[in-house]
Amino acid sequence: MPTANPHRSEPPRTSRTTGRRVATRPVESAVMLERRRRLRQYRLRRRDLLQDAVIAMALMVLALIITPGLGLLALYEILVALGLMMTVLVERRIRKRRLTASRAAKAVRPRQTRARPRA
Repeated sequence: MPTANPHRSEPPRTSRTTGRRVATRPVESAVMLERRRRLRQYRLRRRDLLQDAVIAMALMVLALIITPGLGLLALYEILVALGLMMTVLVERRIRKRRLTASRAAKAVRPRQTRARPRA
């Protein structure tokens, strides 16, 4: 019978209750536990962010309904936010171009060595 891992003489062990693979070494077990913990934290963080976004949208709609002047202010705010995001993106692009150009220039130039003073 071929096994899942050709370096082992026995097939990987599975849990009786869940049918999942059981780690045979402590290192594998630690890695599996860390992965599960990270996935759980990621799911919790994503859920929290989604809840925050929903609450923010509800409060924004409520504020726009209550005070009509905020509608115009919100439009200005959106335009300013877009402008700020564009400047950040443009600055990043310029910085990347400068970085790649300086790397290319360093690769083309031969290394300069100092002449040793003769004693």
